[in-house]
Amino acid sequence: MEFEELKYENKDDLNEIADPSELEDFQKECIYTPLSLVNPTPYEPSNEDYIMREHDGNADEDWDEKNNLVNDVPIERDSLIGFGIHKRKPKLLICITMYNEPPKQLVESLAGIYRSYYELIDLDPTFLNRVHIVIVSDGYGPLMEKPEHLKCYDKANIHDIKKLSEKNYTTNVFKAGFEDTKTVFNRLLFINSENMISREDKRGQQEEEYKDEEEKLEARRRSSMKGNSGPKKKYRDIRAYGANNIGHCFSRAMHFQDWEQCLPREQRDFLVVDNYEIYDFLVGSDEQGRVKDRKYEHFSLPIHFIVKHNNQGKIESHKWFFKGFCRMMDPIYAQIIDCGSIPLWNSISKIIMHMETFTDVGGACGEIECILAEKKEDGIEPVTFVESVLLRAQYVEYKVSHYMDKATESLFGFVSVLPGAFSTFRWECINGKPLSEFLKGCKDEFGDVTKIMPCDTANKYLAEDRIMCLEIIAKAHASFIIHYIPGAKCLTDPPLSLTQLVKQRRRWFNGSLFATLHVMKSMYRIWARKWTSFFRNIFYMILYAYMILLLILSYLIVGLFYSAFSIFIRAVLESDNCLNVARLSNILENVYLIFLFFCLMLSTTVQVNYAETGFRLCSLVMGLFTIVMIFCSVYYAIDDTQNRNAVILIGIFILSYMVPLILNISHLKLADFLKGIFYALYLSPTYANIFTIFAISNIHDVSWGSRPGGASKDKNIDVAIRKAAAQKEEAYKDYRANFLIVWLCANAAVGGIVTYWSRNGQNDFLLWLGVLLSAVVAFKLILSTIHKLVSYMHNFFIWIHVRGLAKRLKNQNIESFHNHVRHKEKEDHEIVFEKFRDKNAIDQEEEEANKNRLDEKILSFQNLLQKSIAADKLDMELDRFKRSVIASLGGGVQTQLNEKIQEIAAKKQEEQDSYDPLDDEESDEELDPKSNKDKKGFLGKILSRDKSKDSEGGKEKFEEIPEETNEEESKMLPANDDSDESQSSVEVKPNAMKRDQAEDSSEEDPVSDSSNEFDSRPGSDSF
Repeated sequence: MEFEELKYENKDDLNEIADPSELEDFQKECIYTPLSLVNPTPYEPSNEDYIMREHDGNADEDWDEKNNLVNDVPIERDSLIGFGIHKRKPKLLICITMYNEPPKQLVESLAGIYRSYYELIDLDPTFLNRVHIVIVSDGYGPLMEKPEHLKCYDKANIHDIKKLSEKNYTTNVFKAGFEDTKTVFNRLLFINSENMISREDKRGQQEEEYKDEEEKLEARRRSSMKGNSGPKKKYRDIRAYGANNIGHCFSRAMHFQDWEQCLPREQRDFLVVDNYEIYDFLVGSDEQGRVKDRKYEHFSLPIHFIVKHNNQGKIESHKWFFKGFCRMMDPIYAQIIDCGSIPLWNSISKIIMHMETFTDVGGACGEIECILAEKKEDGIEPVTFVESVLLRAQYVEYKVSHYMDKATESLFGFVSVLPGAFSTFRWECINGKPLSEFLKGCKDEFGDVTKIMPCDTANKYLAEDRIMCLEIIAKAHASFIIHYIPGAKCLTDPPLSLTQLVKQRRRWFNGSLFATLHVMKSMYRIWARKWTSFFRNIFYMILYAYMILLLILSYLIVGLFYSAFSIFIRAVLESDNCLNVARLSNILENVYLIFLFFCLMLSTTVQVNYAETGFRLCSLVMGLFTIVMIFCSVYYAIDDTQNRNAVILIGIFILSYMVPLILNISHLKLADFLKGIFYALYLSPTYANIFTIFAISNIHDVSWGSRPGGASKDKNIDVAIRKAAAQKEEAYKDYRANFLIVWLCANAAVGGIVTYWSRNGQNDFLLWLGVLLSAVVAFKLILSTIHKLVSYMHNFFIWIHVRGLAKRLKNQNIESFHNHVRHKEKEDHEIVFEKFRDKNAIDQEEEEANKNRLDEKILSFQNLLQKSIAADKLDMELDRFKRSVIASLGGGVQTQLNEKIQEIAAKKQEEQDSYDPLDDEESDEELDPKSNKDKKGFLGKILSRDKSKDSEGGKEKFEEIPEETNEEESKMLPANDDSDESQSSVEVKPNAMKRDQAEDSSEEDPVSDSSNEFDSRPGSDSF
């Protein structure tokens, strides 16, 4: 079957600057799209070039192998996903993987991304509308553990769980005694063992259907000639989908202000990122002391918020990103970030500009720095002392690993690991075999369950990022390299408890151990690259030898650490055989060995969640042993009678912490770094002994630890999976036992041999070991210093590239894109204002002419009021006057006329409020139209005063009202803000009184005859 997506090519000009208003239509509401990864060739399970489509069927429908378009249709071109596929080809796709982190962590990560986006479009405006963010949440199961998180995303209008029920993905179940219904997520029945299983591993289940009748006859003829009873059964694999899941995608173009709706007001008002207020961090200047100066403008970003139907692990989240969105949108760069990681100023933008300048860079990473939080996640409870120690020790560890290890490797063009928390790839580079190797650890519940992946292979894919790095530099017919870019910082939230840290280091150690072994076995492949120079390959071989040495040292670290402790203790304190407990050195050494054995027992027999107290005790005691060892080594170095060669072990250990301080002192938090050095020294036996022993003892555990994966829900394969899981567990434990025995013997041999030679005065081995370790540190020191100089040269070339972009903008009369947008918006506003002002001038001239004619009519009406008019004819005369004015001047004067009548009513109300009964005789005489004291009358005075006021008060703005009004709908429009206060404060009451009610009220209240001129007249209340 043909797929139109396979033939489509986006012809968007990447050098064109997009219009910011293109995303306005996508800002109104989020668009829900259930996504599936479809295999275009279902009978070729090895195919990994999947098509991301909209799953249009219901959750209870099955896959139609004759026409899979029944359930899966192309993504609409008018959707936001279609915008990136068909209209604006993205230059950068950013993936945020999350589990069930608080919304605040996601908002902080997005703040860093939005800031980087503003920087990018300021450097290169062609990135405008060409950056998409894909947020992949690992299943509704983890999110439903904290349903308040989903409610927060609903507030931001980026999620709506109600839309899932429209296609039977969820069912609302009502429980007695509960006010709210419970949302139950239905099984995905269209993804099952009938269309996702390897048929050849289940012989006898299905006979292949031949394509036509001739093929059947031919098969029968051949079988009869060979004497067989009939045609042989053929079994075919079917892999209809590339993922055993559905991605519920909610897409919308959002400003950062929209994301703030996820947070409660107390968090929103005091949101701080990297010690800056949120809007200073987003749009403030990065110049020293000018953060309050606004540098950037806000722009919206296309957001695709995907929640997987089932929890299948983080690696499958990356599969949805790479095989789904990157495959369909074909970006230039792909960035992966963990939720909670915060890119700082000039981080992502610096990496992208680096890769734009150096086109042979296939992957790059920046510096990951620990967040030194003073409070826990809740923002209320302060961090304990133990947690503070762990935080600052990890802060120093991250600094050393970046400033020395990654800098050294980057100089050779190969960084051994690009961390999944903050890395950027060139899509052209990783598309193909690198990505396939990266995703091999993805869980496949419909794979052949009888084929058990070897334990070493399973551990290798715990560090899939190391596999990716090898495949990048070994990719055939290419010459890509990998760089570490100093200064591109990203904050991350490190583990606060020892249990979490132990779990993390178990995964890191085992993954790096077996992944490095894989790299060592596959390093020969770099010689097959035809486009790589011979000298580059020689440098790779030097790096290869360096990595082998580090691998051996990490494997034997427990034995080497014990031997160093024993040598320094026995060199200072009196010692005897280990069994002699009368000597202090013997006691310390025996206690050290007991705690090593205790760590081994905890690691092999007790779950880590229940062993934190024991590990804390071991860490505390071994830290004290380290302090004792340091004092003994100093004393050993000062004493001239002793051999000082072993002091090199301690000297290089301290030097490894001081080198980053010297090279990058301006980029460090000096007080925290110095404090962290002491904590790191204290915890060095914890890293060397506890973490290593626990990792080796649990080498059979190939899970991610803190993030459990989802279980299969297909009853047809549950039994097979359980049997395979039992076999797998047994095989892995056997491998663990053998590996652990070999590892224990190797470390015991190293520790025993070194201490034996030292006790017998044979210090040559210790001398050579010290020289070797010193050479490693010197190697790192020299190359990291060179890399620092090379980074300055790289920055110079990047500056030239950015200047070229600025020159291109200048040719388009654009100095700075953000300033250009700001000025353009101002000009557009002024143009609109000018049109509005011109229109107002014309209207005002016409209104002024009508007003003058209205004044003439009012003067003639004043003369009419001076005549004797009967009371029952006054309303009729007023209505006649109104109709005559409208007929002569048009309906546009209704507003002015109504306002004049409104003014009359206001004055009448004032007179009524200020009425004094003692002035009855005088007021009756004054208000009488026939009185000689006032020939104009009261109404004439009011109209004349209003006329003079209008002439002095300037021009007024009026609003039109319906042309026809009756007595019962005589409520007038309120005056405009520019009119007199007496007008704006008046509320004219409609005439709801009949003639007989008015007469009754006048009889009951004799005083009202003198309080208002027209109170005794029928219908006068309408004014």
